[in-house]
Amino acid sequence: MKNILSYIEQAGERYPDRIALADETTAYSYREFLLLARRIGSRVCLLNRRNLPVAVFMDKTPDCAAAFFGVVYSGNFYVVLDSLMPTERINRIFETLHPAAVITDAAHREQAGGFHFDGDIILFEEAAAQPVSEPLLAAVRDDMVETDPLYALYTSGSTGLPKGTVISHHAVIAYSQWVIDTFDIRETTVFGSQTPFYFSMSVTDLYSTLRTGARLQIIPKKLFSFPMTLVEYLNRFAVNTIYWVPSALCIVANWDTFAYAMKPDSAAGPINYFSARELGACIDLCRSHGSQVVLLSVPSFADWNMEKHNGMTALAKKYEVSYLDLNLELKSQINWKTDTVDGGKHLNDKGAEKVSVYLGDYLAEHYTLPDHRGDSAYSSWNTDYQAYAAEIKKLR
Repeated sequence: MKNILSYIEQAGERYPDRIALADETTAYSYREFLLLARRIGSRVCLLNRRNLPVAVFMDKTPDCAAAFFGVVYSGNFYVVLDSLMPTERINRIFETLHPAAVITDAAHREQAGGFHFDGDIILFEEAAAQPVSEPLLAAVRDDMVETDPLYALYTSGSTGLPKGTVISHHAVIAYSQWVIDTFDIRETTVFGSQTPFYFSMSVTDLYSTLRTGARLQIIPKKLFSFPMTLVEYLNRFAVNTIYWVPSALCIVANWDTFAYAMKPDSAAGPINYFSARELGACIDLCRSHGSQVVLLSVPSFADWNMEKHNGMTALAKKYEVSYLDLNLELKSQINWKTDTVDGGKHLNDKGAEKVSVYLGDYLAEHYTLPDHRGDSAYSSWNTDYQAYAAEIKKLR
C-alpha cells in the first residue's frame, strides 16, 4: 500500500466500533473518525489544490487529528501549528510555507484572522458537516504515490527563523511499522498521548495506534501538574502504554505516584442505595434457601480502586457475608495486557482461567461442597467443558 490512509482504513474495517481517538470529553470510533476525516477531506478538495501545505490551528483534540487526515484525504499535507504560538511567529512560518488554507475551529477563528497569507480559512465545524464526495476523494487517491508529502513540522523559531521538515507517506509507513513491531502495539493497546502534535515524537503515538486498531487517549496537559490526578486519569481510561519525554516521567517518578496510588486507603466509596438494597434482598433470599453468600470482585484494573474495595468490604460486613476481592488476591498474577481484551477492563479466556482456578481452590478450602466429578447426573458438565476447551484451543 502506498498511502498511510489505506492502513488506517484497514484497521477501521477490522475494528469499526473500537475507539480510535479520545480525550476527557470526546471519543470517536474508527467508523466515526474516518467519516469525519472524509467529510473534512471533501471540503478541502474544493480548493482544487494538490500536494500543498494546509495548516491546522487547533488545540490537541480528536477533532484536531481528524483535521490532519482530512487534509491527507484531499491530497495535500498538513502542517501542525501550536495553538498557543504567538501570531507573529506563525506569520514568520507562513513567509516560507505559503499554505493553501488554514483549518481552525470557532475557538481560534479570531486569531487565525490575523495570519498573513493568501489562502482560505476553513472552519472546522463547517467542514465537519460537509457531505462526503466519493468521486472527489477517489480521484485524489488514484493520483497519490508513497513519496507524496504527508505532513510538515516546524521548529519553534526561538533561535531564529522557524525551519520546516516535510515527511512523506513512505517514511511514516516504514517508521510506524517499526514502532508496532518493536513495542508490540496491537488492538488492545491504549496509548496515553502526552506529546504535543506539533512535536515530532507524537508521530510515534498517532500512527502506531491508528494502524493497528488501538486507542489513542489524549492526556490533558494540565494533569502533569497534578501527579495523583494524572494517575487516576490513566486508570480511568485503562491506559497501558506510554511514551513520554523524561520530564513528564520524572513528575510521576519523583512523587512516587504509582506506588502511592496503589497503597491501601481507609476511605470508602459510596455504594449506590438501590444496588445495596437489591443486594441485601438477594442475600436474604439465598439464606432463606440455606445457601451461603460470597461477594466477589473480579480483576478490572480500569474500574477498581481502594475506595470501591473499602465500600464493598463495609457492605459485606453489614450483611455478615464474605467478600473476595481478586483485584488484590490476584494482583501479582494478572497481566493486564495479555489477560484482558481491552487493556484492563474485561478478562479474556486466559484471565478468566486464572480467576476460575483461584476461585475453585478458595471455595474448596473454605466451604464444604459436594464433589460432583464422576457423578452421572452431572456428566453434561464434562461435555460442555470439553466443547468450551476445544473452542478456546482454536482461539489460541
